[in-house]
Amino acid sequence: MRDWHQNWRTDIGLRLSGVALWGLSWLATRKLILLLPEPSASPGAGAFALAAAAFLCASLGGILLTLGDHIFDRIEIDERWRALPPPDTWQPEPTRGGTETAASLALPNKENQGAFNLTRSA
Repeated sequence: MRDWHQNWRTDIGLRLSGVALWGLSWLATRKLILLLPEPSASPGAGAFALAAAAFLCASLGGILLTLGDHIFDRIEIDERWRALPPPDTWQPEPTRGGTETAASLALPNKENQGAFNLTRSA
């Protein structure tokens, strides 16, 4: 069964929401321009709030308009970027060469304080 977000209605709805957010961004920008008629005028907190709203609406609107329902697509993360389990449950795997573990390849060197001994297994 397909999920609720995998149909054409959701796609069109999300894209129309993006257009609506662009419209809100335009309105906020227009209000901001009318609020500060001269460039030398000092902006207040309301001007900053309108600028932030315009920026956020334009950014989110652009994302929704271009991606539509593809914002729900699942992607595969490469193994090197995946999170490791908590340290108390993680057990290093033995290396190919022998009894050394992956954790023993970079051990702190007590003689040089802060340097690491890097060993390579055969």
